[in-house]
Amino acid sequence: MLWLSSQATGFVSGLAGIVLIIVAVIAIPTAIIGGIIGGVVKRRIS
Repeated sequence: MLWLSSQATGFVSGLAGIVLIIVAVIAIPTAIIGGIIGGVVKRRIS
């Protein structure tokens, strides 16, 4: 039972790490593109 719980903890932490990487890969380019679009829009308005 102890082995199973440790395996589950490792799996959960591994899954969390993968999710974190996916989120970072999606969020970072989105933030950069958003910043560029925001800058262009601000320049057009002013």
